[in-house]
Amino acid sequence: MNHNFKKKYGQNFIHDTNLLKKIVSLADLKEDDFVLEIGVGSGNLTAAILSQSKNYLGFEIDLSLREDLQNRFNQVRIVYGDFMKEDLSQLRNQSEISIIANLPYYITTPIIMRCLDSNLPIKQMIIMVQKEVADRFTANYGTKDYNALSVILQTFFTVKQEIQVNKKMFIPPPQVDSTVVSLKRKKLDIDIEKFKAFIKSCFRQKRKLLKNNVGKEIYEQIKEQLTELGYSEKVRAEEISIEDFYLLFEKIN
Repeated sequence: MNHNFKKKYGQNFIHDTNLLKKIVSLADLKEDDFVLEIGVGSGNLTAAILSQSKNYLGFEIDLSLREDLQNRFNQVRIVYGDFMKEDLSQLRNQSEISIIANLPYYITTPIIMRCLDSNLPIKQMIIMVQKEVADRFTANYGTKDYNALSVILQTFFTVKQEIQVNKKMFIPPPQVDSTVVSLKRKKLDIDIEKFKAFIKSCFRQKRKLLKNNVGKEIYEQIKEQLTELGYSEKVRAEEISIEDFYLLFEKIN
């Protein structure tokens, strides 16, 4: 592909066939599993996906790739537009969605949050992200990488770092190494929006005490539960486990 790479879209393509096959194999796809790819790019990951399932939808923001991709993949649907602005309501009609993508690094978290906020029936996500972002995804409480995103993702998904990818494997090479992360959906019946809002309030200012971040009204509701769980009133959000955050959320809902 003769392509003028666009930095504004975070374009870094992988051409290693074996690596692409390994990424797709993590999803353990069946022939009719529905796959969503965000950022089709060169189409090399797309080809690996289509070797396992033809039930596919891709999104690509770079219109200059359209002709090449249409010539190569005329049997599947690719939407040429900004995933963050497209109407995703029809995707809720799918029974389950497997997201497999080399996500643009400058907008990784907003894309993941949009998928959650849109209430998509996500079965799993197999995504390539920056190594430092993967470390936040999988961080444990009490570590420097632990934040609101760690809690939100690990509450709704089983999150695992699967493959470490050297930056030299990309064209053009990015500034950082990357990690393929698998997120397998847990079966939880809780309100995502309310949970996200609660967790974000807990981490509003990381170095502040939890009681100062959440405010007096919420703190009074969870104070007794915190004590029962073994935390002092001087506890900070970064010191609370994911399991205990879930219990605290249940206390106020």
